[in-house]
Amino acid sequence: DLGRPPQAQRPLSARAAQGPSAYASPIFAAETTKAPLLPAHEPRSTDAEATLAYSSHTELPPTTVPATTHYIQAEEPQRLPQQLPPPALNRQKTTRLSYSPPPSAQPKPQRSAWLRSLCFAVGGIFLGYLAHEMQDVATECGDDPKKGFRMVSHMASGLSAWAMTPLDDAPRCEDGLMVPGPIPTPINIIFFMTLLLWSFVGVAIGADVFMVSIEMITSQERQVLKQVGSTHREFTVLVWNSTVSNLTLMALGSSAPEILLSVIEIASSGFYAGELGPSTIVGSAAFNLLVISAVCVVAIPVGDGRFIKERSVFYVTAFFSVAAYLWILFILMANSPNIVEVWEGVVTFLLFPFLVYLAYLADQGACSLHDSSDIGPGKVVAFSRDGRSVGMDDALFTYESNLSEDQQAAKLAELLGKQRSRAYYRVNAVRGGTGGHVVRQRGSAAKAASDDSALFAFRVKHHILPQANQREWVDVWVDRTGNTSIPASVQYRSVGHSDAGETRSEGTIDFAAHQTESFVRMAVLGSESAFYLVLIDPSPGACLSTEKWSCCVLVEQSNSPGMLKFEHEKVTIKESARWQNVTVRREGGAYGPVTFKLRTKDVDAFAGSDYVGIDTEVYMADKQSTHTFPVHVMNDETYENNETFQIILSDATGGATFDPTTDGGAERAVATVTIVSDETVRKKIDELATLVSINSDDLSLTAGSWAQQFRESVDYEGDATFGGVLMYLVALPWKVLFALTPPARMCGGWLSFFVTLAFIGILTALIGDLAAHMGCCMGLLPSITAITFVALGTSLPDTFASRTAAINEPHADSSIGNITGSNSVNVFLGLGLPWMAAAVYWSYFATAANKDAWRTRYKQEPWYTHNMPVGFVVVGDDLGFSVTVFSACAVVCLGTLMLRRAVIGFELGGDRRLAILTALFFVFLWLVYIGASIAYTYGMV
Repeated sequence: DLGRPPQAQRPLSARAAQGPSAYASPIFAAETTKAPLLPAHEPRSTDAEATLAYSSHTELPPTTVPATTHYIQAEEPQRLPQQLPPPALNRQKTTRLSYSPPPSAQPKPQRSAWLRSLCFAVGGIFLGYLAHEMQDVATECGDDPKKGFRMVSHMASGLSAWAMTPLDDAPRCEDGLMVPGPIPTPINIIFFMTLLLWSFVGVAIGADVFMVSIEMITSQERQVLKQVGSTHREFTVLVWNSTVSNLTLMALGSSAPEILLSVIEIASSGFYAGELGPSTIVGSAAFNLLVISAVCVVAIPVGDGRFIKERSVFYVTAFFSVAAYLWILFILMANSPNIVEVWEGVVTFLLFPFLVYLAYLADQGACSLHDSSDIGPGKVVAFSRDGRSVGMDDALFTYESNLSEDQQAAKLAELLGKQRSRAYYRVNAVRGGTGGHVVRQRGSAAKAASDDSALFAFRVKHHILPQANQREWVDVWVDRTGNTSIPASVQYRSVGHSDAGETRSEGTIDFAAHQTESFVRMAVLGSESAFYLVLIDPSPGACLSTEKWSCCVLVEQSNSPGMLKFEHEKVTIKESARWQNVTVRREGGAYGPVTFKLRTKDVDAFAGSDYVGIDTEVYMADKQSTHTFPVHVMNDETYENNETFQIILSDATGGATFDPTTDGGAERAVATVTIVSDETVRKKIDELATLVSINSDDLSLTAGSWAQQFRESVDYEGDATFGGVLMYLVALPWKVLFALTPPARMCGGWLSFFVTLAFIGILTALIGDLAAHMGCCMGLLPSITAITFVALGTSLPDTFASRTAAINEPHADSSIGNITGSNSVNVFLGLGLPWMAAAVYWSYFATAANKDAWRTRYKQEPWYTHNMPVGFVVVGDDLGFSVTVFSACAVVCLGTLMLRRAVIGFELGGDRRLAILTALFFVFLWLVYIGASIAYTYGMV
């Protein structure tokens, strides 16, 4: 019934007659219709921070929730503990059922027509060759009774001789770090090309596992107390800033093969420069910027477009993506040709943290393109999930603009918004992980609260005024507790929106000796929809409440979809209670249907062992003001300390917004649920566990997660097509190998990070050998092999990830914006780190024997002189030309993207014909780069 519209659902009595299983729904709850409007002199108020007590509930017949229930986050069927009563239904009131819309129909799997055609073509060529050989052998054999055997033997001998014959008497290839050098033969070309392509599959799987660990690290959250006005407020924020993580760990994860190849090539050759690593980095940068940009431009649906939202960050990374390669030209061609000096290597590496710092400043608004000269310094009124603050003046600027309410909400959400990470699209995995410890550094105000001082707080956090009351004012009460024996005062400030009249007011509330309450009378204009009040600057000897420092006054609008928030942000459930209802409210209006995503997130309680996870989408109908859903916990009858998890509302549609003053900010709503053990069990065990922290689920989950990795590595979940099965068999050994790495949940992702990095390093060394041997057998120079085969093989996964991000994200930051940052990091980290180490080695640590070997190695070079100092050599001839051509193509590509933004308003998409022409132009630039590099390397130009 939850998949049907409300009018098509069966009556509750009919569903109740089916027994307890009829109630097994992820979001089944009875919703009371909107409460009647209160009289004008009694504004309705709620307190969002009240903690739920251990509620008693009506016991219904015991039931077992089926394993197909949507909110069980598990691969295998699970059964909840017995005696889980469903939420009680109030059948005396008019009810409205919330439901999730049914999932859209899944497209039928399409068979790989191109792969089938390729197989038929190869088979046809082989059969033609076989028929030709049979005809020749039949003529030679005549009437020999063993003609068939001799025919097959003759063809096999000829094919074997052709495959094993050295090509043009080419010398044996040099040995690699892990693989000995082969003899250049046709069979070795096929063999090493096959192994190289197979290794690309392995490194792509390894990079995905690596990105999962990075996602775990960068998605860790903590609850911090931040200055808001003149008080402190608790917010749930990410430990890692999104821009910093994109330019550090995310860039390392997506470009790990290229970076490690450069590092390993230099470290394994005795600190001599190779051609494979630097050329791979330049070739990969060309493919990323030119080809991936072309794919993203045409990937946008017809009539749609994507633009870069964080233009300041993009301009910083775009500048460095070109400047980094110009810096390489300066080192190799101008300042010290063919020699990398120590200071040059150090500066190259230090440009990496400098880039991260500048991008962080741009992300925080230091390089904002918005002219704020007319806006004075305001107070911080909210924080986003990644720690970005929104000032009161910024909010006021949004409210005062000539926008509709939905546009204002979207604008304010943009101030706090954040796109999905690169890892989300690289591995298509849901963000998750345990949050950090709550940071409770007590400021001066909080410290004063524990002393003999006064404490100011709003009586309630929310007032709701029905529009029908036509009130001209509302009284907002402020209470004083603690030391009330002396006079005290506190200032207030408000911000709101109205089509006429003042939008801001401020003043002082004075308390006489022994006065414990006072109020602020705020005017309510006819067109006003909402305003906020915050307490600031208490008098000496007084402080502000960290819970009720702000108050929101909502004027219900008949056409407003409302603001989504939890009725209680702090929920406590006893293990023995098994379940408890949690309510989501729409305040400020209930016009039109809205949807939002509802999910749980582990903190130190784990879904599946401590509680039943939820991950669904909730539909609220027109005029529906509340949605109640059950939260089930599990009583395993073993002692555990208090455990917590979070319930998160996000991705609201239909114009609904979130309260920026509550936990989660303007982009989501967060409720923290605490599971407590029974007091009788606690008293017995606390005496024995004073110095020991126990969580019996942690070890079992760790073992289960490791076993789950092996199950997932061998499970086949693709389409039943030839191509799907073939790719499964090709990837199976690599999937099993990387299942040996520790699960990302262990140690916050860091253990998996380092172990997977070691695995990728070994595989990258193997790829370097295979690529060098394949190029040697084919007669290709290492630099050409690097900019073609190796660059394409390491960049293809990012191509699909960027295309998916371009289609799914509302902006182009996750697709195009990450390319420029990654290209910069590849130079500063992939070249700067090994070049710095090699330059330091040859200048300070090389032995006399090593220096003699160095002079013997390079004495035939035209740039060598007998009195030149020993240093780290990077021949700038071919590499310098390749970098020059790429830099020119990069400037043209970036200029084209900026021109598209100025002319049509989008970097991606837009007019279909123009998008196709842009993509073809970018691919043409890439072909120019490849062709020019090959021609110069082989002396054609």
